[in-house]
Amino acid sequence: MNRDRIIQTGAAGVMAVAMAGSALLAISLSNSAGRNRLSYTVTLEEGDPPQVAIGIAMGAFRGLFVNFLWVRANTLKEEGKYHEAMDLAKAITTLQPRFPDVWIFHAWNMAYNISVTTHTPDERWSWVNRGIDLLRRQGVVHNPTDMLIHRELGWIFLHKISGYMDDANPDYKRRLAQEWTLVLGDPPTPQPRETRDQAIERYAAWLQIIDDAPGSLDGLTESHPAVAALLPAYTAAIEPELGVSFLERYARHEALRRSGRHDVLIQAFRESARFGTKAEAMEALLDDPAYDDAWQPLLAHVRKRVLIDVYNMQPSRMIRYTRKYGPMDWRHAASHAVYWVAKGVEGALTRHTIRNERDFDFVNTDRIVIQAIQDLFRSGRIYYDFVGAVATPGDPKVVYLGFPNPHFVDTYLQILDELRARAGVFERIEATNEVPGRTVTLYSSGYENFMKDVIRYYYRIGMKEKATRLKDELGQWEGMNVSDDLRADYFAQDIDDFVRRELRERLSTPQVAASEIVAALISAFVNGLLQGDDELYTDNLVYAKLVHENFFMEQARLNPVNPSAARMESQLDREFFVVEGGAFVSTITILNRGDAERLYDLADDRLKRYAYDFIAQGSRAVYDADAERGQGKPFDEVFPEPAGMAAHRISMAELQDRRTQQQLNREQR
Repeated sequence: MNRDRIIQTGAAGVMAVAMAGSALLAISLSNSAGRNRLSYTVTLEEGDPPQVAIGIAMGAFRGLFVNFLWVRANTLKEEGKYHEAMDLAKAITTLQPRFPDVWIFHAWNMAYNISVTTHTPDERWSWVNRGIDLLRRQGVVHNPTDMLIHRELGWIFLHKISGYMDDANPDYKRRLAQEWTLVLGDPPTPQPRETRDQAIERYAAWLQIIDDAPGSLDGLTESHPAVAALLPAYTAAIEPELGVSFLERYARHEALRRSGRHDVLIQAFRESARFGTKAEAMEALLDDPAYDDAWQPLLAHVRKRVLIDVYNMQPSRMIRYTRKYGPMDWRHAASHAVYWVAKGVEGALTRHTIRNERDFDFVNTDRIVIQAIQDLFRSGRIYYDFVGAVATPGDPKVVYLGFPNPHFVDTYLQILDELRARAGVFERIEATNEVPGRTVTLYSSGYENFMKDVIRYYYRIGMKEKATRLKDELGQWEGMNVSDDLRADYFAQDIDDFVRRELRERLSTPQVAASEIVAALISAFVNGLLQGDDELYTDNLVYAKLVHENFFMEQARLNPVNPSAARMESQLDREFFVVEGGAFVSTITILNRGDAERLYDLADDRLKRYAYDFIAQGSRAVYDADAERGQGKPFDEVFPEPAGMAAHRISMAELQDRRTQQQLNREQR
């Protein structure tokens, strides 16, 4: 009996310890679930789909019910019933917010499937933006370390907005540029011949002002008395909250005030339906010298709160990524792709698993960063006519131009080793005792193709010595996929021959050649002539001529009997001065009025002669009407007729007559 009592007492003690441990573990698990948002929804909120109520009521069988909804949502998507599938996806994310695949499904459905079924730019952008916002403000919040959700968010920015597969992509780019001009203000102005480190420091300092701003209004008003005086006036006359609308009001008024056409635009704005009592009050506050010291600290505070509260982005992380990846312009979609993908990888590394490696998760995610860096090189320096967007909201012709940014060339090579190491066996070049080295890797192929583009770029802007050095270094690069005598001969070519051969291979179609030439010419006018960089202007002209000459030499070689000459010339004029003049006219027409006037003034008479009649036809009446109202100078003062116009007109008429006769001769043959 004593023995039984001892056993019972011991068992009771073990049970008591187990129950105490269970209670402590339950508390710990509950706290962890709360911190990491692992708990399921147990209450119904207004607007939730009816399936949410059913799922909550099913208790322990909720998982089976969610599986059923998931299968049904996929079926509806395959049937093209996207809106119905979206309702089910919303129910699943509400019931099980830690289910990454459904967040991805839901966002993709909106950004891709539903967006392309709409008919207006506003509708299309709305659905793309809703897909982004779903992941950025909800999916990432519930799954802060999930790499797949971050990867999908980065991919939408890179593929849907930065890419060209969607016909509406030019509109997406302009809208994103406008949105982020409002949020952050104008980025630092590119400086001629600025080093990468100098550019990074200027961009980091620009963001640091926002990061250093007080996080609360109380802290802001304590440190800046002028803000304490401005806030009551603003909230009483305009709106009680400070957020995106505040940034929009400020940016709109400041853009109009800074414009070269300030008086005309301000007057037009006052006469428009958009100018009401609130706009009038905002103008009065901006004109009041008592608040001059308040605007900048208030703007920095509001920008910080909007980034954190609306976009779920941290200014400190934006600065860190700027220092790591380069001077990213946040008006460019690829910058956002880098931010979200890099953040997702960092979070996933804290919960690194064998499954991540086996399923290529890190490899596929890191490749988005590589592609985004390539995009930032090719078009990361942006010219966006924000004044035009403010003056004519909704105008699809507001200019958005992306020019190459060479600061991202070094970024590519700097991060390549890091990404290759994370890819493990899939990108390992060196052999080990356990695993043989790979002779072909995607990172190596991508880097080689990228560097060929870079070599052509430096050649284009006249830095032939640097282009030659990069060519030689690429030929000796240890990470190259294949090394043989043929490849060695290829890289041993003179830089002129190397670039010409590359152009023959890459510019064999008129569309590509036209794009390359026009991009070089626009860059010459906007980045060179307009910015006072004569060397860049000249170098771009030389490059454009080279590509133009190479293209028509290649077409002549491929078509000795000239069967398709007319088709080729419909895409790209055989006379370079016609292409150059047309690009100049196009640039004049897409710049804001102040920049267009200055570019015309800086151009030589040869370009002015080509552009004069085109500009006069489209703008004379507008300028003269403004001058009659006392709002600016007449057309002839702003765009004086260049010398030699009579001879130019005769020459162009003769050229047109020759081409008409050539067309008749071809038709007769």
